[in-house]
Amino acid sequence: MTLQWIVIVVAACQAIYWSIGAWLTRRHFTSSEEPPGEIRSRISVLKPLRDAERDSFECFATYCRQDYADYSILFGVADAEDPAVPVVRRVQREFPSRDVQLRIGQAGGLNPKVRILRRLVDESDGEILATSDADVKVNPDHLRRLAAPLADTEVGLVMCAYTLRGGRSVTDRLEALRLAVEFIPSAIFARKLGVAVGFGAAMAIRRSDLDQIGGFAAFSDQLLEDQKLASRITGMGKRIVLLPSAVELCAPGNSFSQSWRREVRWGRGIRATGPWRYLGVGVTFTTPLLVLAAIAHSRLAWIAVGMLALIRLAAAICSARAQRASVKWTDLWLLPVRDAMSFLIWCASLYGRRVEWRGRQYYVGRDGRISATAPPSRLADALQRSIRRFDAYLRRRQNIFEFCQSADCMLRLRTTSTSRDVLLADGTHVRPGDSVGELHLWNERLATMGELNSSFRWSVEAWRATQSSFRHLAEAVQNDPRLRGVDAFVATALFGQRGGDKSWRKMCDRLGIEIHQPPGQSLARRIHDFFENFLTWGLNWTFSRSSLRGKPFLRVRRELWISRRTLLAKHLPDSSATMIAAGAQ
Repeated sequence: MTLQWIVIVVAACQAIYWSIGAWLTRRHFTSSEEPPGEIRSRISVLKPLRDAERDSFECFATYCRQDYADYSILFGVADAEDPAVPVVRRVQREFPSRDVQLRIGQAGGLNPKVRILRRLVDESDGEILATSDADVKVNPDHLRRLAAPLADTEVGLVMCAYTLRGGRSVTDRLEALRLAVEFIPSAIFARKLGVAVGFGAAMAIRRSDLDQIGGFAAFSDQLLEDQKLASRITGMGKRIVLLPSAVELCAPGNSFSQSWRREVRWGRGIRATGPWRYLGVGVTFTTPLLVLAAIAHSRLAWIAVGMLALIRLAAAICSARAQRASVKWTDLWLLPVRDAMSFLIWCASLYGRRVEWRGRQYYVGRDGRISATAPPSRLADALQRSIRRFDAYLRRRQNIFEFCQSADCMLRLRTTSTSRDVLLADGTHVRPGDSVGELHLWNERLATMGELNSSFRWSVEAWRATQSSFRHLAEAVQNDPRLRGVDAFVATALFGQRGGDKSWRKMCDRLGIEIHQPPGQSLARRIHDFFENFLTWGLNWTFSRSSLRGKPFLRVRRELWISRRTLLAKHLPDSSATMIAAGAQ
């Protein structure tokens, strides 16, 4: 198939897709279907907050003007210094007849919204729980319409679509376009295909149903908690109702970079819920078709793209009018910009797992869970396994053995003959051909900064492990027949920066270790050392990735020496160590 026909076929598929999406959107929002009945159960409105916006008070106040009889509003913040606290206090003063409560604190987990929701659920007393984002503004009949579908026991979750209002900047107008002409039509289309879609701005659920799926604790580490909640509800065999009316979101007034990071976060979260489905989203963008049409340089291709542009414009107008979205005629010229931006965000979301949320960085796993540390990819897993196997192979080839099986020993060694002439400070003279013990790190037993969450704690643990390792080595020198005739031990240290000698010398002096400059090296040895850097980097990346931070690839080599006599004198706890050391000489 030529490039011309690829453009024509994809343009036709897009035209059908957006036409069906606009038709389903219009059909949904113009539906006159009445709720199945009235419900009078007590409702607890849960509003997790962080920071205050220009319209925060009015958004909060709309929930105090509801025509529902029995409900309470619980606002939640993580700490008492949050700027939203004075706004909530004002709401309490101006609506004294309403049950408005403020709760400070949060439960465990990484999702900041769910952490507060978990606390609010524990403090609430309603049979129905209505969650609402801080920037949601609603009509007086909102709670009544939101709770009504739950009169049907087959309904497990009620959600509301949302539209952005009050946008003044270009960024806000682009966001309003995304919601009205891309997200909502696509989400409604996906629901028709049986995909669980979450609309987390305003939802209602029975407390009993929420408890049955594990409560909000089940979503504490989920990036898209609303999508996971919808998936769990459908998994129970219950229906999800999307109301035929949208709530309003107040324009956040974000900068372009803030908007970009937020949309990339959503994109990577959606990708985690269905990678192949998200890959197919790329076919819905018009921007790449324009590029392909230009490359094809075909009249038919340009006609197809032009007709698609007209159909997308008509579909956008239809969808926006059905939702009563605040999209003006003057905003329609931004449609190509919005499509290009969405395509670029889709490209950026196809790879990578790092997201930024409320100033903090997280990593999205394949199941949609977020973590504070980067999960290794499949390629990284395979590479790390290869490095581990290669390290084990080298140990076998070089006859490196474990002289102690204690868990606090992080050294291995091999016995070899030296080609150097070294005179140590205690008088030990190592001549070429003498047997020495060559020390190697036991990488699997190294504590990492990620495990200890503190460089200081890591330093303390590393020092303790080093002392224990030399104590075990001193005991092995006494008892292991493989170490008879070994009068000195040597290790090669790769310092991460110039001046590494200074930072290490104090520690080495306490251990009885001497730092020596390696002798001049041949070209072959320099080549060997260069490629050894790759192995060293790989071992650090595999066993202690945080140790690479700030370290160069090429490092300064030093030899660390300790004599048998000094080892026994400094590290053998027995009081007779000095006599033993003297007898060993």
